[in-house]
Amino acid sequence: MGMISHSDYMMWLMDLGVKERVLEHAIFYDKGYNYFRSCIDEYIDEEQIVYFVKFLHDHNITDSRMVDEELWDEFVERFGYEKDINIRELLENTDHLLVIPELMDFLRRYNNIVLTGGGINECLKEVEISLKALNKPYTTFHKFTY
Repeated sequence: MGMISHSDYMMWLMDLGVKERVLEHAIFYDKGYNYFRSCIDEYIDEEQIVYFVKFLHDHNITDSRMVDEELWDEFVERFGYEKDINIRELLENTDHLLVIPELMDFLRRYNNIVLTGGGINECLKEVEISLKALNKPYTTFHKFTY
C-alpha cells in the first residue's frame, strides 16, 4: 500500500529518540487495515464499538454479517445501545461491516503493550479498540504516533 518500510520506520523512531537497544527488543506487527473503520468513520461511540468487538469475539464470530437478528437483540439487551447513531443501525442489513482481525489473537499473547506508530485516530485506534475489547492494558507513546 506504499506505506513506510520496517527499516524506515525504525530510523524514524531512532530520529525521535528511541534507543537502538529498545528497538532490538521491540515486536513489530503489521495489523492490516480497515477492520473497524466503517464504525469509526461514521462516528459510532468508541465504547459501543469496543463492546461489539468483544461481543463478536466472545461468540467466535469474525464478521458482523454473520450476526442474525437474535444475536443483535442479545447485544442490545446486554449492552443497551439504542442511541441515535448505533452500531446495529449502521451494520445490520447494509454494506458496512466490522471484521474481527487476527490481530486479536496476536495481542492476547502479550502484556506490557506499548503502542507506537500509526494514525492516532485511524489505524492505531483500531488496535486500541482491540486491546480494550480484550481488557488488555496498554500505553501509547504519543510522541511516536502521527
